[in-house]
Amino acid sequence: GSITAQSFVDESSVLYFEMVLSAGVYALFYLLYPVAGLMGDVFCGRWRALVFGMATMSISLLVFGICFIYFRENVNHFLRLPQVLFFVPVLFLMYVGQTAFEANVLQFGVEQLRDAPSREVATLMRWYFWSYDTGLNLMY
Repeated sequence: GSITAQSFVDESSVLYFEMVLSAGVYALFYLLYPVAGLMGDVFCGRWRALVFGMATMSISLLVFGICFIYFRENVNHFLRLPQVLFFVPVLFLMYVGQTAFEANVLQFGVEQLRDAPSREVATLMRWYFWSYDTGLNLMY
């Protein structure tokens, strides 16, 4: 069909809504770090928090992939209600798992080097941040 002013306004408003929704989800993701740290420090321990994070991320990525394959024939610029009902909770679970993992993994590694010299702890932290940042740069 032809592009009309109304279709352009509808499409741009939906894309703006998707952008605002995405920013809100990321903001919520960063607000979960103190909760995940508290979970690892007080309630269940760092190892259980790491296992919870890995399991939650793995399961949600599997469900996300299955949902994406199921909905791929309906994928366009507009999010339809069934897609939102599946994707938003799965993305939230993925962010919860990632937060639980990221908030506790470095502290868990440092705890393993409790009796080590400070040079080894500093080396662990440098390698952790170097590999984390390198992985992010390769991903994007």
